[in-house]
Amino acid sequence: MGTSIPNRKNETASRGQGDVRTYTLSPEELAKIVGKPIPKSHIKPLTFRAKTVSNKEEQAIMAKFEKDDYLKIRASGASRQATATKLGISLKTLESYWLAKKWDIKTPKAEEVAIARYKESIQAKPKDDPKPVPAVAEAAAKTEPITQPEEHCEEDEPYKPVLTKAEDEAIKWLLTEWTKESLLVEHAIAPNGWEKGTKAEALNGMSVWLLAQALIAGYTVELTPEETLIEKYADSYNVDSAYNEGWRKGVRSALIATGKSIGGITD
Repeated sequence: MGTSIPNRKNETASRGQGDVRTYTLSPEELAKIVGKPIPKSHIKPLTFRAKTVSNKEEQAIMAKFEKDDYLKIRASGASRQATATKLGISLKTLESYWLAKKWDIKTPKAEEVAIARYKESIQAKPKDDPKPVPAVAEAAAKTEPITQPEEHCEEDEPYKPVLTKAEDEAIKWLLTEWTKESLLVEHAIAPNGWEKGTKAEALNGMSVWLLAQALIAGYTVELTPEETLIEKYADSYNVDSAYNEGWRKGVRSALIATGKSIGGITD
């Protein structure tokens, strides 16, 4: 059929497309078609052969293939064909590439030698002796429980201020007549109002907060060097010995030589 030539007369005479008619087969007509054998005039669709794996693809698949893997299968008694099938390659690829080129096993005799050497290497490998597992009770008895170490947390203890011996004596002297609450109130009213010439004079200038901490949480006394020396000098009389007597004489001589006078020692 040739190519149609446009004709204006035919185009103008056209009235457009015709009506579309639909038709539904009756059950009897469907029964004549469904279940009937395919006529001989029917042409089967084209079929395509499955794609075969090429040698390059086989080599890529077996890129991690090792010689010992092959010898292990052969040593178990499998044939070359069975070994190739198990490894997923063709017998031709196995013989032409892996055996001949890769591993230099070109003859059946060379393959027998390689299999024999593989068996010897397997037998020569020492087997790890299983170590006895200790009983659970014995293992538990030898294991000490993990305990939380006891730590001293300073934050749990209230802060204790450090006072001088004079301040300590002043607080003790005032508490013989005052309560802690009344003493703190009186000091808050006049922090520098304690009478001079009395033991309470040592509290003049002390902050209200420091005195409150000392009265509530307690305090420690830090002696001056002179006060420490006086205490040691007094304690030396507790043990009557020539050594203590000589030590006291040495202390007095040192103070006199330096021009210092400490009550209870040089007086």
